[in-house]
Amino acid sequence: MNYLSVEKLAKSYNERILFEDLTMGIGQGEKIALVGLNGTGKSTLLKIMAGIEQPDSGKVAVANNVKIAYVGQQPEFELELSILDAVLASDDPITTVIRNYENELLRAARGVDNADQLTSLIDQIEKNDAWNYENKLKEVLGKLGIHDLEKKISEISGGQKKRIGLAKVLIEQPDLVILDEPTNHLDLEAIEWLEGYISTSNMALIMVTHDRYF
Repeated sequence: MNYLSVEKLAKSYNERILFEDLTMGIGQGEKIALVGLNGTGKSTLLKIMAGIEQPDSGKVAVANNVKIAYVGQQPEFELELSILDAVLASDDPITTVIRNYENELLRAARGVDNADQLTSLIDQIEKNDAWNYENKLKEVLGKLGIHDLEKKISEISGGQKKRIGLAKVLIEQPDLVILDEPTNHLDLEAIEWLEGYISTSNMALIMVTHDRYF
């Protein structure tokens, strides 16, 4: 079963045709990379697949209950959020309890007496069997070099925002990830970790990259 299918897509700007009569599909665990020169429509195609832009003609179909996540070249977050709250911005109950737990740990590290709150949140984590989620959060943040979780989004660079965008989608584990230049702003160690993570994951992946080795 295809998670996402495109049929006879076409897109042009002014007189320039980026692509036309484009048909393809991607299913569970499949990995697709688009490699090409700048300005040939790769990022535009990803945005159409993600529902951010509309094609001139053709259609995009997503299978029922398939969760898609997109990370562009310059992810945007609410500037007043902390890094932790940006990574865990979700209404999902497990994500919410982990976000609250991590924020209370940060408060405790500053000397706040919040033992009762932490005990309550630990009980909620255990009831939701969410320790695996917590472990994944720690692994992904650490491997992508995201450490100062209390810093505001307004205080960080574009490269750090890219890392945060990647961390967010990897932690959420959608069925299909659409990534635009995922290795930009990553050091070699982080790139090698990301290679291993993606290659062993059951997530489907469509990405644009200039890193042919990756």
